[in-house]
Amino acid sequence: MDFATARDCRVLLDVKVPMRDGVRLSTSIYLPPTADPHPVVLVRTAYNRVGMQPGPFVKCGLALVVQDCRGRYDSAGECYPFTSEAEDGYDTLEWIG
Repeated sequence: MDFATARDCRVLLDVKVPMRDGVRLSTSIYLPPTADPHPVVLVRTAYNRVGMQPGPFVKCGLALVVQDCRGRYDSAGECYPFTSEAEDGYDTLEWIG
């Protein structure tokens, strides 16, 4: 985390978001300090959600949601690239919304 630019953000580091088949995907959420509704940027990655820098997003008033893809890092399930991305992305957007 870039503490110099995002020290005031609200952070939820390991939220398990349920998919339609019951698999739970590890997700980090970075929110601006105010309780107002914020636009959301969703990043789904096979390369470890922990490395994302939320500062630029939060500083601009955006909420950042970063998720490890199915079967990667702390997310459950099996990793078969490009086979469940559409469904998992949709389920995550529904969960956010």
